[in-house]
Amino acid sequence: AEWLAEADRLIASWATDKPILIYRPLVERNEWGGCKARNPDREAYRTLLEAIRGRFFVVSVADLVDGVEWISSHEAGADVEYHGGELVFETLAALVSRAALVFAAPGFAVPLAQAVGTPVVAVFGGYESARSFSLGARFAPYLGIEPVTPCECFAHDHACEKRIDVPAATERLLRFVHETADHRPVAA
Repeated sequence: AEWLAEADRLIASWATDKPILIYRPLVERNEWGGCKARNPDREAYRTLLEAIRGRFFVVSVADLVDGVEWISSHEAGADVEYHGGELVFETLAALVSRAALVFAAPGFAVPLAQAVGTPVVAVFGGYESARSFSLGARFAPYLGIEPVTPCECFAHDHACEKRIDVPAATERLLRFVHETADHRPVAA
């Protein structure tokens, strides 16, 4: 209850009547070399987000640290950014549970959304396929958008083919948002 109360306090301070989208920018980290392989094509990621961005109040979440973790994607035009570790895990989990949708690359945001029952879109690059998070689909609606040729190499240095059929992916994304996120109540 305390977690939800803090999330509701933040949501009230945003004074929006739009549903909330939790957005995870593409990041790279020093201590884990798999980010470049795992991240999707930057342009496709941006284009897919732009296809739905206007429907939502976008909350961008990252824990950036100079020289340790940095954003490698385009600016999302988020309504609110929490990029400095301002959100403790409990508040983040509550915000995700109050959101209408989570939009992310593969990583912790995907199973977190699934764990709290929030629809999630995961846009894949290389390293792994959408099967990696498919078991969580029994807990929350899940859309995995993969490259034309998915790769399950699980290698940090493989030159995986990341090309996404953006028109087909956009069509699937719009249908998924309509069937799931458009029917979730706007957070309190």
